[in-house]
Amino acid sequence: MTRARSKWRARVSRHFAYAAVLGLSGLSRAAGARGANIAVVGPRDNPVVLELAQELRAAGFVVKAEIADAARSPPAVTPDDETDIVIRVDAATIEVWAIAEPPGLSTLVDVVPVGSSTNEAAIAARRAEEVVRARLLPVDHSPAFETASATPQVPTPPSAASSPPLKSSTQGSDSPPGSSRPTLARFGLDVGTLLSMSPGGIPPAAELLLLPRWIPTKRIMARTIVGVPLTSPEIKSAEGQASIKEWFFGAAVDWNFLPAEAAWSANAGAGLAGVRLQSQGTANPPFVSSTGDAWGWLPFVDGGLSHRFGSSQIGLGLDAWIGASLPRMAIAFPTRRVATWGSPWAGVSLALKIDAF
Repeated sequence: MTRARSKWRARVSRHFAYAAVLGLSGLSRAAGARGANIAVVGPRDNPVVLELAQELRAAGFVVKAEIADAARSPPAVTPDDETDIVIRVDAATIEVWAIAEPPGLSTLVDVVPVGSSTNEAAIAARRAEEVVRARLLPVDHSPAFETASATPQVPTPPSAASSPPLKSSTQGSDSPPGSSRPTLARFGLDVGTLLSMSPGGIPPAAELLLLPRWIPTKRIMARTIVGVPLTSPEIKSAEGQASIKEWFFGAAVDWNFLPAEAAWSANAGAGLAGVRLQSQGTANPPFVSSTGDAWGWLPFVDGGLSHRFGSSQIGLGLDAWIGASLPRMAIAFPTRRVATWGSPWAGVSLALKIDAF
């Protein structure tokens, strides 16, 4: 009985000793990783930069820098620099770069996309921290660790010595690798028809509508407006009849309420157009036929909804226009005024939207 107890105690002692050795080795590896030097590169007022730096410091890492840097080439450090990881943050992505030995050669470990909301930005910062932990904390491949832990092993990214330097295919790109969102076109053209209406006695007229557009930012759109008459509505009375042609030329500025990368777009804005009413009269005897021109300004507001077909550069847009001419224009026959135009005025347009570049 005494001999059996001695064997049992010896076996328990060996197990405790083996567990202590594993624990100390794990602590030493964690301590080494927690002392790693990390450079966070990005604007100081970027919330992702602040969140990421705070999380890394809380985890025990040494965050060396928080500076503005718009360059997208692979980061390089001097031989006496002890940086292990460089994290570059911009408005769309978080790039994690590993600095190899000797310093100066870098490898892109992962690219984490950043969403537009505050919650998505916080999630992106946590994911980048997990990438750093997976890079710096080695995986224990001992039999005891593999049988005791059910956590899947994180694959180690290729080292800088075994992989070629990062090619320039990802340099200068504004979208993260693997992103399927379309590139924002700065210039485009809308071609369609406009139904022009004014409740003053002139029937509705159809216009060929040309809208060259410029998008300087993701939210602002500037458009030039050109309207060419397709139909000539007629006014008839006892004195004769007259056909009317409406010409438009102006500009508008609109605000886009949805992300520029989205398939749907909703906009609203205001503008100013010059209007020319051209009349061709045919008089009944004893009156004499004549022609006339009337010019005016048309301030207006507009709103529209458009949809892009998949990932193509072609879409369809529906817009509504409301305004009033200054001054109000009139059509007069020899004995009386027969119609007015522009107070108020409304239009509905349907156009094919083509993104140029």
